[in-house]
Formats: sequence, C-alpha cells, structure tokens
Amino acid sequence: MKRKYIVNIFIGIGIVTLVGGYLFGIFSKKSEEDMGLNSENVQEVVDYTNESKNDIDKEENSSLSNENNSSNEDEINDFDGGLEDVPEQEVDESQLPKSYEEKIGKELTKKTSKIVYDFIKIYHNYNGDDASKYIEESKKYMTDDLYYSLIEDVERPTHMEYYREFVSAEISGSNDFKAEHVDEAIPYIAHVKGKVTDVLEEETKDTTDIYIIILVKDGDEYKVGEVQKNVPFY
Repeated sequence: MKRKYIVNIFIGIGIVTLVGGYLFGIFSKKSEEDMGLNSENVQEVVDYTNESKNDIDKEENSSLSNENNSSNEDEINDFDGGLEDVPEQEVDESQLPKSYEEKIGKELTKKTSKIVYDFIKIYHNYNGDDASKYIEESKKYMTDDLYYSLIEDVERPTHMEYYREFVSAEISGSNDFKAEHVDEAIPYIAHVKGKVTDVLEEETKDTTDIYIIILVKDGDEYKVGEVQKNVPFY
C-alpha cells in the first residue's frame, strides 16, 4: 500500500514536470517570437529614420546649393566689370616735340642729314687687316680734331668680328635739340644695320648698332665733330 503511494507521487511529479516543461516551452517560443517581431519593428524604424534623414539632408543641401547658385548668378549678372568710362583727353599739340624741319627748316635738315648718312655709310665698315682704312675714307666728313682722335685710337679686331659691312641706316634727330643751338651743333642718331664676319670668314651674322653723331660748324659747312657708338642717346 505504501509502495503504491510512493509510485503515485512520482507519477504526479512527472506529470507536473511534463506539463510545466510543455507550458514553459510554449511561453518561451512565444516570447522569442515577440522579441523577434519587436526587433524587426525596431530595425524597420531605424532604417526608415535613416532614410528619412538622408532625404532631408539631400533636400537641405539641394536647397542651399540652389540658393548659392542663384546668389552667384545674381552677382555675375550685376557685375559690370568695375570699369568706369574714361574720358578722352585732348592732346596739346604744342607739347609734342617738333621735327627738325620745323626747328631748322627743310633745306638745312635735308643737307645735314645727308652728311650724316654719307659719313656713316663709309665709317661703319671695318677690315681687321687694315683697321684705319674707313677712317681715312670718311675723313672728308670729319673735323680735323675728330680725325686725329680716331686715328690715334684705332679699333682693334676680334676673332668673331674681323670684318664689318654696312647694309642700311635710318637717320633721326634728337627731341632735346633746340633751334637756337643750330650754329653750335646739330645732333643726329643713326640706327645702322650691318653684317659682321669672323676672321676665318666662316660665320656671318646680322647686327644693329646705334651711333650718336654730332655735326658742328666748320667754317661755312657742317662736319662730324663727334661720333659715339652704342651709348645712351638723346
């Protein structure tokens, strides 16, 4: 009788255990499902929130960009270059330098400029084998003082510039020359184009030289009283 009672107790405990385990399993499964649903719902909310935030940021950036572009376009359209109309200034012709023809007359200008041209056409040439040749040949255009000065200090040839040849010349006057000095001196500027050749006559190159030539009264005629090469001119 006692033994049967103990067996019934164990059976009761087993049934309770089974029923409890079953119920626990059901509630556990339901709890997991609820948690899963809650997790999915939370994830969806997070995704939706991020998506909304991105869209909002894009809209704000787009709006700011449009405002900036509109502002820049307005600034460009309103910009007139910042330049003001510069009024034309009248030129006072009395302040312009006068030509030699206006200063000393057409006839004297023509005569004296021809002396300069004829002189430099000969004087510019050079031959290293006979260094004083063209000084002698242009002597008739010089004063005696200039001739003796040049003949005492004859130019020396170099290896690369042993021969020099006259090609052409442009003769112009000095803006600083005043008509009242016409009986003292008349300055001219000669831009001379030429060619130089080396001592072996293997290489020739073009050159441009500038001469200051001062004409002075020598008796009743004008002669070259001073000549300088490649120095700052008037």
